Amino acid sequence: MSLLVATEDAPPPPPSSAALVVPVETTDAQLVELWLHGKARHTQRAYRTEAERFLHFVACPLRAITLMDLQAYADSLDGAPATRIRALSAVKSLLSFGQRTGFLQLNVGAALKLPVRKDTLAERILDEADVVRIWHSTRTVGTRSYSDCLHRRPPCVGDRRAHLARPAAAD
Repeated sequence: MSLLVATEDAPPPPPSSAALVVPVETTDAQLVELWLHGKARHTQRAYRTEAERFLHFVACPLRAITLMDLQAYADSLDGAPATRIRALSAVKSLLSFGQRTGFLQLNVGAALKLPVRKDTLAERILDEADVVRIWHSTRTVGTRSYSDCLHRRPPCVGDRRAHLARPAAAD
């Protein structure tokens, strides 16, 4: 026997976590701008490009996106793994934002698994023997100073020394 009785004086249910934060008439373009608001300028440019590319590919409103659309888009992406991961991460972030704001009822991006990115950090770290070898090869350059050799780009060193100031040229 149930003791629950419906009464007219019952308090309204608490607002759901999916309560609308954006008006119902919000467009996809407006949602993208809301999503990008407050992000760094370069991030906005990159994410806007990815969102536009995705919306152009699926050719339907965000509210009509299916997991199959998202998977087809993922399969269509070319480029390095990191580039594909960035594109998919941006789209998944947009879809998550859409659900958090109540614009989307379901976040289909949550079901999409990102490709695994190969960890190459260990390949980019030089051990002590490599550093000594590079040091000795730059010391035999002739009349160049250590500072000149430091700013010279050996073939095995990437462009990661931007924080080092080049010494001023003597007049």
